[in-house]
Amino acid sequence: MTLAEGEDLNDLFKFSRDERLPVAENSATSPDVLLRLARANYWLVRCRVASNPSTPARALRFLAKEDGDWRVRLAVAKNSATPAEVLQMMTERSERRDVLCEIGANPHTPADVLMYLAGDEYWPIRKWVATNPSTSSALLIALGKDRTPAVRVAVAGNRSTPRAALDKLLKSRVEEVQNAARENIASRRLRF
Repeated sequence: MTLAEGEDLNDLFKFSRDERLPVAENSATSPDVLLRLARANYWLVRCRVASNPSTPARALRFLAKEDGDWRVRLAVAKNSATPAEVLQMMTERSERRDVLCEIGANPHTPADVLMYLAGDEYWPIRKWVATNPSTSSALLIALGKDRTPAVRVAVAGNRSTPRAALDKLLKSRVEEVQNAARENIASRRLRF
């Protein structure tokens, strides 16, 4: 269901909350409608707006800052259209760990935020930073020395990891780390 051309935005709220869901997730929905839906009472409608890659930055900023539902903020963190400054603000607000994991995985997360998250004591956050294609080579090298094997596996599997770091990971005592490094080298057609 979508609003027809020229329909009044006020008609939007005549729809049931379940009828608003497909409008909220439709990438063809107008920015004005998405802005209105960002203030809907039903959390799932706001979550669909937060997930929509066509949602305007202003609505994403509002949802990240003002929405009290962590599931909505999680969707904002996952959205590849979320501006870097919104991801930075969410990190500074000491979000829930699952939200911080998604911020760590988002390719638009600023380098300084990735650096900060890479130092978190909760290893899944470090793992998601290690999977991020935007994580710097220097940070990937540092994470390649992490005490947690799952983080090292993520580094070994990241296509941005430098060859020298992959060579070190090939010598790991953990078979999963070795295998991930070997697969990464092979998929990039790098010579052994």
